[in-house]
Amino acid sequence: MSNDNNNLPTTLISSLLAKKLSGNITNDQMHTLTNDFDKSINWKLLYKTLESSVEEFILLNNGNPTVDGFRDKTLNNLSEVVQLLIGNTPKHND
Repeated sequence: MSNDNNNLPTTLISSLLAKKLSGNITNDQMHTLTNDFDKSINWKLLYKTLESSVEEFILLNNGNPTVDGFRDKTLNNLSEVVQLLIGNTPKHND
């Protein structure tokens, strides 16, 4: 995954705000730039953020029956998706 932080929405917004505060950009230019701003979701960033939070939650709460059940169910669901992706029929452990 590329580490190009210049495309992060917060970086772009901070840059626009700094230009506006310094007087280097007019209200009309600001409006045009924000209308053209790419509002699509960066799915890789969203996934990595969620993945990191879930991983931390599981590691910090290891041994908690609820968390262990969540971990096991998540890994089971992921294994079914992986099986589908590689062309196998997933086993149902219900």
